[in-house]
Amino acid sequence: VEAVPGLHVNGSIERIAPQATIKNNIKGFAARIVLKNVDTRIRPGMTANVKIPVASAETVTAVPLAAVYTEKNDAGIVERFVYVQEGEKGEKRPVKVGVSDFFYAEIQEGLNPGEVVCLEMPKEEQEKKQKAIVAQKKANPDGHAPSSRTNAPGTNAANTASQSGGGAPESGSKGSSSSASATSPSGSSNTH
Repeated sequence: VEAVPGLHVNGSIERIAPQATIKNNIKGFAARIVLKNVDTRIRPGMTANVKIPVASAETVTAVPLAAVYTEKNDAGIVERFVYVQEGEKGEKRPVKVGVSDFFYAEIQEGLNPGEVVCLEMPKEEQEKKQKAIVAQKKANPDGHAPSSRTNAPGTNAANTASQSGGGAPESGSKGSSSSASATSPSGSSNTH
C-alpha cells in the first residue's frame, strides 16, 4: 500500500475488470482484491502496487536466465540450450525450460543438479558465430543478413541482458569466464 511505506498485505483476487483502462498511455486492469490480514491503517480508496504470481515451481533445477540461449535452427525451429562446463570447454546441451522469472529459469530436461553452466558463450562458439556472420555477409553483400538469434526465455527483451542471451562477449580480460551452478539459491523459481 503506497500510503503506508513498508506495509505488505496478502490477499486474493476477487475480480479483474474485463476491459483495460489507459492512464498516461499505460494500459491497466482494475482489480478487486480481498485482503486477508487487514491493517487498521488501510482505508477505502487507497492504491497499492500488487504482485500476482502466475506460476511457481519449488525444488527444481534452475539456472540464471542469462545462461539459457534461444536460437532458430536450420529448419526454423526454436531451440533452447545451455553450455555445460566440461573442463575448459563448454558443451552445448539442449534443455526444456519451465517456469522463469527475470533472474532464473527452471530446467525440466537436459541438465542435472550440480552441473555447472556457462554464463557466457564459450570462446570457440563465439569464434564459430563470428565466422558464420562473416560468411553470411560475403553471401549477402547488401549487409542485411537475417539474424537467427531471438530473445532469451521470458518472451520479452526486458528479461535478457543482451541480444546474445548470455551476457556480452568478454571485454578486456582474456581467459576468464563466468559460470553458475544448476540450481537457484532458494531451490525455486517464481514468475510474477
